[in-house]
Amino acid sequence: MAAWTTEFKQRFKPGEVDFRKSQAELFNAQALIYITLPKDLSLWSVHDIGAFTQTLVLSATAQGLASITAYELVKFPTLVKEIMAIPDSETLAVGVALGYASTDPLNSFSPNKLTLEQIATFKD
Repeated sequence: MAAWTTEFKQRFKPGEVDFRKSQAELFNAQALIYITLPKDLSLWSVHDIGAFTQTLVLSATAQGLASITAYELVKFPTLVKEIMAIPDSETLAVGVALGYASTDPLNSFSPNKLTLEQIATFKD
């Protein structure tokens, strides 16, 4: 996050974009998807949620939709669960915002990614 913040500040002048406002408005998404996990399932199910979410986001992209998975979407789980009528037997796991990307300069920001060597170790 520190690297992301540095890159963001280098890319945009102060006041050029308002990322906090975008977050507060849930990225102006046309749709929100919430993925939950039954509380009685094994923690291994978290892997399944990750795979499902990735496939969902890639499928949306293939259909011309923009998406973002963000902490902001699940930051207030009690409120989200109440609004979305998610039962207490479920854990709110991931939020995905979907929609058509606007031409807002914020949508042009693409931070540098870590290289494979920075995130993986390979042994012979």
